[in-house]
Amino acid sequence: MSRANTMRTWSILPLGFFLCCVCEYSQATLDLDPLWLRYEPISDLELLSHYQNEITRVHVVGDATVIASLTSKKQLETVANELERALTQLLSRHTVTTCCDSLSFSSNSSQNNVKALHVLVGESLIQNKTVKTSVGSEGFHIGRTVQNQTLLMALTPSAALHGVFRLVSHLQKGEWLPAALTDAPSMKLR
Repeated sequence: MSRANTMRTWSILPLGFFLCCVCEYSQATLDLDPLWLRYEPISDLELLSHYQNEITRVHVVGDATVIASLTSKKQLETVANELERALTQLLSRHTVTTCCDSLSFSSNSSQNNVKALHVLVGESLIQNKTVKTSVGSEGFHIGRTVQNQTLLMALTPSAALHGVFRLVSHLQKGEWLPAALTDAPSMKLR
């Protein structure tokens, strides 16, 4: 074998080793969380009925500041699309999802008689000052209204997406919807 061929062989070996490591890491990562972005229908009929009654539709709302930004609006659409995809598969029925209104939300409104999940994104939509200060730019709060509506509140669309994934993980694990859950990362960006 010539010296050039030997050098070529030895230069390819690190690349092969690297690819093997990446493949192993990818498989190990998939094995760690079998639920990640895989939405198997809920098999517990009692729990499925509960979820279907609690979330009959989804309404994703952004305040005027969020809607005015094209990037933020696209992120809101991602939030809505992921919720629609996850809930339709988990609940074994289509979940109507509306997105990107800049409407104000009132927890006492008569339009909220239908059980729904309301995702509120933007500072002007979060009326609870404690929630507003505790979530920060990357955190979220999942809670209930007086009419027993489920709310997911966040200041930014990316924080809302983190909240969506947390809410969906509760459904996947067969847990009841949280009455109150606030998650605010200690780091500024996730």
